Amino acid sequence: MCGQDGTTESNRGVLESISPGRVASRHLKTVKEFIVEILIRDLGDETQLVWKQTFLTADSYEACKADVPRCDEENFDRLEREFAVMAPCELEAP
Repeated sequence: MCGQDGTTESNRGVLESISPGRVASRHLKTVKEFIVEILIRDLGDETQLVWKQTFLTADSYEACKADVPRCDEENFDRLEREFAVMAPCELEAP
């Protein structure tokens, strides 16, 4: 991960669960610890994405808040590129 000041940090995470239409991961750093849950739903001509980011402590939030908008936008751009090449049936939950 690249911070606003240009410094590079390692980004360590653990996938907590993966199922059709849902991914949850825990990002592990001493101060920057949070959970991201992504829900994906096929709505026909559109895809609905619900992105829930939960900071485990107030210190985690404070340490991340300056970088979150930019980093999340980078993640959304990557997801958009992936969705563009996926078949709609790959997004459907059973």
